[in-house]
Amino acid sequence: MGFSAGGELIGWVSYQFSQNHFAGKNPDAIDQLSARPSFEILIYPGPLAVPDSVPTNAPPAFMLASNGDDFCSEPIIKLMEMHRKAKVPVEMHLYEKGAHAFNMGYRSEFVTLQHWPQWLADWLKDNGLLNTL
Repeated sequence: MGFSAGGELIGWVSYQFSQNHFAGKNPDAIDQLSARPSFEILIYPGPLAVPDSVPTNAPPAFMLASNGDDFCSEPIIKLMEMHRKAKVPVEMHLYEKGAHAFNMGYRSEFVTLQHWPQWLADWLKDNGLLNTL
């Protein structure tokens, strides 16, 4: 899960996990493990999170931004289209009101932004990504 520049980092990890990133000539045991995340959560990610394409084995994605955030609303639209093309599960929320950095939304004047963490929890549950006791 990453917000803004952190969303760019999550995008990088989520779309380039199969590349070798080890230092030195010989990978060790850790380098042999898969670096693929189980899922990705991009909250108003910047444009550096947008690859040329989304691999078909990319993790499922939950993304959101506000339409008032010109810098970060476009990346989630592009990513959603790429996920659909790659047939990778994706859920996207583009809120009408708000700007950049609304965080968890609890202090926002907009009710829709105040409730986005619940939409995320619902997505995690619907996709079997939460363990229940």
